[in-house]
Amino acid sequence: RLQCLSLFLSCCGADGSTASEFSPESRGDSSSPVLDLEDILEDDSECLANPDQEMCALSALQVRALRSQSAHPASAMAAAEEEEEEQKEHAKQSSDPARHLQAAGATNAGGTASSSAVLDSAAAALAGKASVDSIDAKEAPDTATSTNEVGEPAAAADAAAASASTSPASSAAGSSTYSSTSSSSGAATATSASAFPGGAAKARKPINRRFFMWISDVHSDPFYGVEGSSQKQFGVCNRKVNGSRTQNFSKSDAAARPMGAYGCDPPLALWESALIAASQQSSGAEFAVFTGDFVRHKQDQLLHPTANVTNIIGETGQLLVDNFLELSADKLVIGTLGNDDSPRDYEINITNMSEPNPWLEKVAARLQRVGAVGAERQEEYEFGGYFAAKEGGLTILSIDTLMYAKKHKPALPFHNDPFGQFRWLRQKLQEAHDNDEHVWIVGHIPPGVETYGFTALWYDVYLGTYLDIVQDAILGSVVKAQLFGHVHADEVRVLPLAPSEAGPVLLIGAVSPIFYSNPSFRVVEYDENSGELLNFKVFWANLSTSYGSGQLDWQFGYDLIGSYPSLREAGESSETGVLNSGMVKFAKALESSWKSNSTSEWAHYVDWYKTRVSNDLMSISTHEAQKADSIPELSAKAKSRVARKYFCALNISSWDAFRSCTGQKDDVDGGLGSTSVDAGNDDDDDDPFLESDLARARHWHSVGMP
Repeated sequence: RLQCLSLFLSCCGADGSTASEFSPESRGDSSSPVLDLEDILEDDSECLANPDQEMCALSALQVRALRSQSAHPASAMAAAEEEEEEQKEHAKQSSDPARHLQAAGATNAGGTASSSAVLDSAAAALAGKASVDSIDAKEAPDTATSTNEVGEPAAAADAAAASASTSPASSAAGSSTYSSTSSSSGAATATSASAFPGGAAKARKPINRRFFMWISDVHSDPFYGVEGSSQKQFGVCNRKVNGSRTQNFSKSDAAARPMGAYGCDPPLALWESALIAASQQSSGAEFAVFTGDFVRHKQDQLLHPTANVTNIIGETGQLLVDNFLELSADKLVIGTLGNDDSPRDYEINITNMSEPNPWLEKVAARLQRVGAVGAERQEEYEFGGYFAAKEGGLTILSIDTLMYAKKHKPALPFHNDPFGQFRWLRQKLQEAHDNDEHVWIVGHIPPGVETYGFTALWYDVYLGTYLDIVQDAILGSVVKAQLFGHVHADEVRVLPLAPSEAGPVLLIGAVSPIFYSNPSFRVVEYDENSGELLNFKVFWANLSTSYGSGQLDWQFGYDLIGSYPSLREAGESSETGVLNSGMVKFAKALESSWKSNSTSEWAHYVDWYKTRVSNDLMSISTHEAQKADSIPELSAKAKSRVARKYFCALNISSWDAFRSCTGQKDDVDGGLGSTSVDAGNDDDDDDPFLESDLARARHWHSVGMP
């Protein structure tokens, strides 16, 4: 370690280059001015006087070794290493990495934990030192106009909100506790040290910026605009007409909306338009990620569900391949199945590992045939729907979340570790830790509670096992991000007891507008050397503008760091990229922003929750500009209850912990038991829209709204 530190100080300055835009030209090594050792030591006199001081840039041990090294390099190094080994042994004996899932549901004296208390608890659990270079804030979007539930313009956040959500950007660059300078290559260089388990400091490598494209939930419907018939080959809509839901959507309606319509799953034309835009905006990307749901809803109502679903997956995968020709099959991280990517909603039979799963084998073969999956990955995927990929300096673990879902079919028999995926996940994370690799987990259904009807998405027993893994002091430290789809909303989640090095949990909006949102995708920037998320940009299209013309105008929406000052500040204060600890602070900032009627972070978050379409969160907004005729006016008490439920849902926890956080003991889990297996969800006549509407009705009743 001392040799690395010495080399680091001799070749790398305290200045790192400024952050660059997402471009291939920004990649490469950079050099910095040599930093004189005495300049460092002069600033560390307090370390020599008080070796126990925690905030020293260099420990007293390092300072003494480095000071004497110039005269007696070998003896100084040996003495320092001997002292360091003694300190390591002491640290090993005194450390206690134990963490408990139950703490996520900790309650106050009254038996109820508020959302703030839960986030405070998470913040305390995540306290610790870590470091990364600062992140450039990207240009924030101009104030845009949201669209209401039928695609007509709805009032967006006012100018003050837009101004507040605009990043300090260039003016804030370089304002962190370390300095940075530009270099010819544009790569940034860090000189800070981060804390690792056991207390050993490790000099950070220069930031090496990379990026990839992320898109999700297309729900392609080849029968878009086809009216119902005895052959069942009709389009799927979930539209609101005069306050009631209907599937009525005629051929003439579809002709007037050739790219798709709010409340309906879209034609392949929307998917192709999104991919063309995504390939243009992410030219030079290391890889592309798709987090599930190739297929339309109500796929079981097609005439030949197995054949139709297989064909839709193949056609959707083919378009992805055709529009990302520069990426080989290995660089297309797709295959994460959504709940609609099987002949019946949420269906996957759990098979043993002695032979391929019949459905997964069929899906893998079709994706391999169109060039979306390589032969080696196909073989691994067939047994459980999960696989590992190493792309762009990251280890990507694509997991199958379908069998953990509360709505999984068949519900019985129950398996402790379906497909052996938990065992595999532990093994892969341990390997990553041993090999100093950085992991990103991608899946479809996120753990925790969804925020449409506020129901639990996973069985608690599976959620507990998963959290034990990703919050483990060792295994969780290598997980630098988790990406999920499914919810058709732009959201974040917080891990309550993750190690300080753990990355954020991100949820992405959908391409399909069936649940009243505009289509979107993301370009995600990360640091190859640390594996940490640096930023992402959202690109979107206003679907209503395509009515009649059939043309979509894809445009830049916002970037994460530029739009949320609390996230930028969290990264600057700890000198890190975007970590879970930063998301804890961000969640608290959102809640504070809502409580204080601020026009900054909460207003921006609400505006993008459904990608600039009127939504439920606007019902609790205090900004007149974010209210629309379609959003009911709530009492102050009801607003407070809705807000509390939402902020509690940001914390990934068990159903009981969520209920304790909200303080609403009369809530039920959308009709599903919290811990027991619900065999009743195996009904052929289940209607996913009706089920969601019932859960949603229970939610609104629980907050006091008729």
